[in-house]
Amino acid sequence: MDNKEAVISERVQKTFEQYVPNFVCRHIQKLLEQYTTKHGNSVTELNMEPFCTECFGVAVMADVSGYSKLTAKLAERGDIGARMLLNVMKKYFDQIIHIILSYQGDIVKFVGDAVIFYWKINDDDLDDISEDPARGELVLTACDCCIKLLNQLGRFPIDIPDCEITELKIHLGIGAGKIYDIHVGAKDRWEHFIGGDAMDQISTVLDLAEAGELALSHQAFRHFGNVVDVASVTIGGYDKRCVIVKGLENCTRKVPALSLDQEAAFDIFDSVPNDINIELYKPFINSYALYKLKDDIQNCPAFGIRDDLEHLMSIYDTRQVTTVFIRVSTLKFKSMESLGVAQDTMLIVQNHVKKYEGCIRQFHCDDKGALLLAFFGLPPYGHTDDAIRGVKAALSISKEFANLFPEKNYTFGVTTGVIAIGGVGKSIRTEYAMMGDSINMAARLMCIDKNNKAIKPDGNVFCDEKTFNLSMVDCTFQPLGEIKVKGKDHSIPVYKALTIQEKKIELECEGKIIGRVKERKIIDGLIEAHLVKQTKIMIFEGEGGQGLSTLVKYTKNKAVQMNCMIW
Repeated sequence: MDNKEAVISERVQKTFEQYVPNFVCRHIQKLLEQYTTKHGNSVTELNMEPFCTECFGVAVMADVSGYSKLTAKLAERGDIGARMLLNVMKKYFDQIIHIILSYQGDIVKFVGDAVIFYWKINDDDLDDISEDPARGELVLTACDCCIKLLNQLGRFPIDIPDCEITELKIHLGIGAGKIYDIHVGAKDRWEHFIGGDAMDQISTVLDLAEAGELALSHQAFRHFGNVVDVASVTIGGYDKRCVIVKGLENCTRKVPALSLDQEAAFDIFDSVPNDINIELYKPFINSYALYKLKDDIQNCPAFGIRDDLEHLMSIYDTRQVTTVFIRVSTLKFKSMESLGVAQDTMLIVQNHVKKYEGCIRQFHCDDKGALLLAFFGLPPYGHTDDAIRGVKAALSISKEFANLFPEKNYTFGVTTGVIAIGGVGKSIRTEYAMMGDSINMAARLMCIDKNNKAIKPDGNVFCDEKTFNLSMVDCTFQPLGEIKVKGKDHSIPVYKALTIQEKKIELECEGKIIGRVKERKIIDGLIEAHLVKQTKIMIFEGEGGQGLSTLVKYTKNKAVQMNCMIW
């Protein structure tokens, strides 16, 4: 038995080391290769300072249309709905990623229902606007990739019983110009994201592309026109903001095709060769992904699943977590000077998330500002009070942000709910995706003060009802009433977290309940019936965090007011 366990352990460890590099983009793989060359193959610890490099690049974002509506509908089905959502999105993302990789695009981020990827070249003069065909070739490659995505996956049929949504679509935006590869963090957690002109352009043109369309910035289109006769391209729309490209089937080249960088070529069906100490990769991967990968590998024999990456990515979980979305509107990466602020922002979030044992998911930055995402409740740091931890972390971060951003132009969205976690991608690039309605709602709450003029931007921490119910003893809140948010047919109760309570307090229930009109009428009617000798039994049932204790307190208070004795 000991020998058998030793063989399994050896196989698992080897497989784990083999697949960890697939969770980082090719840019990080090359960065770690250079780091190992500089410090020697025996290096086991990543010891570097935050830094930023610049180059010419073409950035693309592919965004899924219909995802939010599908998520909201499936959320009504509870745990099984979350699993259905992940199953659908996995199939879709797998094919999207496969096409991107076949064009040698480097996938930087999976941002909810979107994918950010790019191509880049080293260029000595980034301010030069000459007609460099190499730049145009990159834009053409990106366009070819996007058109193929639209032709093959522009309309993705889904078949979910009793669901009115029958297909998903994508729309894409392309930007070209200066790109910054930014690396911020500290010893145990590093984040890589891209910024610069190309990303700023995407934040504008992507919103102009409707479902099934590709939008190019004018900067990207100018480079495109240096290698292609634009008169031969099928154009769907053209204005001062962007160009909508419909097809390249009749495309005529102006210059001979340039070959892609052979060093960047790879076989999309092969795993990444790993001759770098695995410890160097870990800081670039969130702790939950590492935990789940190892756990799935170890459980594969028990479930009869092979431990190749294709099968590992088919194992998914559902669990209740608290999501913390952070928006910093004033943090826009316009130049190298922004590195210091980005690093300070990352360290503040990193320290408080670590203090409350959460997990940083990602850091993203574009022309609309910076977005950070963290989760509380993911193994190996799951707790019974993760909602409280999430609210406390958000309040602590907001307090410290005030010194870094005196104008307080930052906002938090905190929600709690069941999400599904599972793998998406192919053998060369994969990720554990986290999907669920509560994540979408955290993103919506984060933008309430932006969309509601009655709420002043002031470092607000906005929470949903479930988070409020789970945290109201440890934190004080201001009820904001029911507010309409995107993705929901009806308004939802929203609460603003104010302070952390040092001592637990009893809240008076009367006047504190927002919504629950139907339930309160039922409770009042049952108490009245009881008073006229029609004895009734009330049973309160629901998931944790839905407000059961609040309704029970309301019932007790109401009974006392109506002269009904209670024990």
